[in-house]
Amino acid sequence: MILFVVGILVGLASVVSICLVLYARWNYGVLEAAGVPVIKPSFFLGSVPNLHQKIQTEEDIKRFQEYGPIWGLYEGRTPIINICDPDLIRAIFLKDVDHFYDRRVGHFGDPRIDEILDYLPGEKWKKMRKMQTILFSSGKIRQYNKQLADAAFDFVHSLRNKCDKNGRTTVNTRDAMDIISLDGIARVSFGVKLENVEDSNNRFYKGLKRLLGEGLEYDSLYSLSMTFPFLHKLAPSFNIEPVLFDTFKEIINSRRAQRISESSLNPDVQKPCNDLADFLVDCYENLNSSDFKRLGISETTILAQALNVTALDMISATMTMISYYLAINPNIQEKLHQELDEVIDGKYEGRIDSETVHQLPYLSACIDETLRLAPPLIRPERCCTKDWTSPDGTLKIKKGTVVMSPLWAVHRNPKYFHKPETFQPERFIQGTESYAKDLKHSYSYTPFGVGYRNCIGMRLAIETLN
Repeated sequence: MILFVVGILVGLASVVSICLVLYARWNYGVLEAAGVPVIKPSFFLGSVPNLHQKIQTEEDIKRFQEYGPIWGLYEGRTPIINICDPDLIRAIFLKDVDHFYDRRVGHFGDPRIDEILDYLPGEKWKKMRKMQTILFSSGKIRQYNKQLADAAFDFVHSLRNKCDKNGRTTVNTRDAMDIISLDGIARVSFGVKLENVEDSNNRFYKGLKRLLGEGLEYDSLYSLSMTFPFLHKLAPSFNIEPVLFDTFKEIINSRRAQRISESSLNPDVQKPCNDLADFLVDCYENLNSSDFKRLGISETTILAQALNVTALDMISATMTMISYYLAINPNIQEKLHQELDEVIDGKYEGRIDSETVHQLPYLSACIDETLRLAPPLIRPERCCTKDWTSPDGTLKIKKGTVVMSPLWAVHRNPKYFHKPETFQPERFIQGTESYAKDLKHSYSYTPFGVGYRNCIGMRLAIETLN
C-alpha cells in the first residue's frame, strides 16, 4: 500500500515537472524563426539565468557590440527582440503601432504597482493617459515653474548653510539630488512642501527609497520568477511602505474636503485640475461611472497613479549624472558656469523662470548629452499584438514577442554619434564642429521613448532638470 502511494506521488511529481518544463520552454524557437541572432537559452531559465547578477545597461552595450543592431534573447520564457536600428525603431514604435499596441502587463507581486499607468493594458491605459494629459500641457508646465524654482533656491540655500568658511562641503550627490527632486515633485504634484525633507529618517522619503529599490536584493528566485510569473509574489520587484499610500490618501482627502467646501460657497464655479492631487480627486468622483467600471478602474488604480512621483528617480539619476560629467570635464563646467553668469545674472538680473531657463542653449545641450549617455529610461518596450514582417521581409515578429529598444546601446551607435563614449554637449548645438560630425536621425536619440506610449511627463522632466 505504501509503495502504491509513493508510486502515485512520484508519478504526479513527474507529470507536474514535465508540465512546468514544457511551460518554461514553450516559446523556445520563436526568435530563431524571426531571423535574428539569438543568445542561446538555458534548459528552462531563458538566455540569462543569472539575470539578477547583471547590470542591464552594460549587457546591452556588450551585446550591441557583439551582435549588431538586432539580437534576440529569452527573458525567462518571454521571447525578446532588441532593436538598435533607428529605422526599425520608427517602424515598430510609431509607424506600425497597430501591430505593437501594448507593453507587457505588470507582474510585480503587488497590484498597486501593476496598476501604474505604464503597465496598464489597452483601453484602460488609454483612458487614464488621456485624463492625465492636462497635467502636462505647456500652460501647466509654465505654472509649475515657480514651484520648481522655489525648491531649487531652498536646496541651494541648504547647501550654503552646510559649507565651511571656505565655501566647501561634502555631500552624497545621489542623496542630495533625491532630496531636491522629491521636494520639487511634491510641490508640483500635490501643492505641498514636505517638512524635514532633508532628514534621511523622513518616513515618506524612506518609503519612496524603498519603493525605488534601495535595500532590495534580487536573488535566484527573481530569475526563476521570469519563467514562472506566479513566483513574483515571493520575489517582489518593489516594496511599498504603508506610509506612502497613507500620505497619498491624506492629501487626496484633504483636497476633496477643500473642493467640497469651495463648491458649497460657489456651486456654479467648476474647480480646474491644477495638479496630480486634483486629478486623483477627479478620478475618485468618477469611480462609480460606467466607463471606470467597464475598464476595471478601481481605487487601487487611482492610488497607483500617485506613484508617478517615482519619476523623481529619473530626475535624480539624470541630475546625478550631469553632476558627474561636469565634475570630470571641468572645462565644460566652466563654460556652462559662464553661460549662467551671462544670461541669468547679466541679461535677466538673477530672475529664474520659464522664460529664462530656455535661454540657456549650453545648459540644454549638457542635459541632452547626459540623457544620451545615461538615459534613465533604459529599455522602452512594446508587445507584438499581431504578427509583423519588416518591409524588406528579413525580420518576422510573432504575436506575443516583446520588442525592446535598449537606449544605452542605441545612443552609443558610432554610425550616428562621433566618439559616442565622449561627453560632448556641442553635438547638440547647431553650427559646431561636433554637431557636424554626427549623422542625424530622428530616432537615434530617444531618451523618453517613441510614439504614443512615450513618457507622458517628458516636457515636465526637461523643465525640472533645467
